[in-house]
Parts: sequence; structure tokens; C-alpha cells
Amino acid sequence: EFEYEYRNDLVEKNLKKMVLKTFGIFAYIGFVQDGFNEISSTQEDICKKLLKNESIISDSANLFSIYLKMSNLSMKLDNFKKEKEMLLSAIDLRPNDLIANYRLAVCYEMEGSAENAIKHYYLATNDPNLKSNQLKLFILSQVERIKLKGPMNRPPALGAKYLAI
Repeated sequence: EFEYEYRNDLVEKNLKKMVLKTFGIFAYIGFVQDGFNEISSTQEDICKKLLKNESIISDSANLFSIYLKMSNLSMKLDNFKKEKEMLLSAIDLRPNDLIANYRLAVCYEMEGSAENAIKHYYLATNDPNLKSNQLKLFILSQVERIKLKGPMNRPPALGAKYLAI
């Protein structure tokens, strides 16, 4: 879905701007190049450094972007515990965010936690910036699917779990 991809791109662009502004061009190039690797250790290290920078973390939009990126990196490593932790931190900042709630719902669903998955699918549809009725209907169809068939142990058809990689 275009809106989902677009929002992920905005988060990534915000993060790249932070890296360039905070650490300079060489760190930025390393950050971008590392994004093509299967294991993005440079990106993770830079995100951890950003979390120690007071001027960065004083802005909730920056902090939100870092948490989403770190959840993406954790997902690439199949570290569901850390992925959920980062998504929950992002949701603390933006309780109705489409991306964070949708991805957390997928995590819960893959764990078999239908109740939590449904809760976060609903929260994803409450995002005040959600413009795509088609995306909203897709998310609500996931709720209905869970109610009828139970949670799946793989991501829903949209593939949003893997779009952010």
C-alpha cells in the first residue's frame, strides 16, 4: 500500500537527516551503505549513539523515528523481543500511529496473541493521518480474519512486516 510505504520512507528520510546533521557526511554514507546489508550493525550503532544525544532525543519526532528504525533492525535479526520493545516505545510517543501499531499487531499475531493483535490493528486504524480508506479496510479485514480463524504465524498478505526492510 502506497501510504504505508510513503510513511516508512518519511521516517527513513528523517533519520538520514539526523545522521547527516549530527555525525557528518562519512557517517551518513556508512549509514546508507549499511542499509543494503543483511545485518545492519553500523545503522544500529548510529541509532544507539543518536539515543545518547540530548538535542536529538528532546524532539519526539526524532525519537519516534529512531525507535521505528531500531525495530526494523531488530526485525531483520529476528529479535522479536527487541522489535516489540522498540515498537512499544514508539507507540508511547504516538499512541495511534499506523506504522508502529500495525507492525506491533503483526508481531503479536505471529506470537499467537489474538487479543493484542486485534487491539493494535484497531489502534492503527485510529491514526488521524490515515488517508487511505483501502488500507483502513485491509487492516480491519485482518481483525475479522483473526476473529474467525485465529492468528496466523506469518505476516498478513500486505507484507507490511517486511516492507520496512
